[in-house]
Amino acid sequence: MSKKILAVLCLVTISLGTLTVASQRPTNGSQQTSDRSPAGDTSGKARVTPGTRQAPNASVAPEHVVYRQFFHHLTQLHERARTLERQGRSGKAVRSYYKDRAGLNDEQSRILDEIAADCEREVAQIDAKAKKIIDALKARYPDGKVPAGEQLPPPPPVLKKMQEQRDMIILRSRDRLSQAMGAHGFQQLNDFIKLNVSPRVTPSQVQG
Repeated sequence: MSKKILAVLCLVTISLGTLTVASQRPTNGSQQTSDRSPAGDTSGKARVTPGTRQAPNASVAPEHVVYRQFFHHLTQLHERARTLERQGRSGKAVRSYYKDRAGLNDEQSRILDEIAADCEREVAQIDAKAKKIIDALKARYPDGKVPAGEQLPPPPPVLKKMQEQRDMIILRSRDRLSQAMGAHGFQQLNDFIKLNVSPRVTPSQVQG
């Protein structure tokens, strides 16, 4: 039964997106950023350059998951840039990572940064509320075991509602990008995401 309760709690956590993983990760410094793909791929494969007409591949992960990872990674890069600058080092290359690779102009980059930050803040608020509920569930089974004769309760319906709210926040942020950047600008960014971000996003799997 211990495996059962732990698996259910993990699935609840995954449903809120807190365990969704991608091979993307913040870079360690501005010099590395210039030479690496968002995932730190050093395989030597050619990267897609801005303005390419190559058709994007279909994403395996849902769009709200892809955009969540993209927005989250972007805000992490900005935090990394601020850390470098506090250390007296240049954070310019880290800060402009996606601007440079997606071929965005200054205004498009500003819009993207603003909307990504707003999305990250709203999602963090939902996740904080969800964590309290999940922690309360875990507290009922301190050893990860369901007592003999007790049935494992289903996840609270409120978590499903919070998941829906979370997904809508992300998709609404995507739509804000489309409106603010215009059809051409958003298409360029969206194609870049589908080509360079989507293939690297993989939902976590829980083994039962």
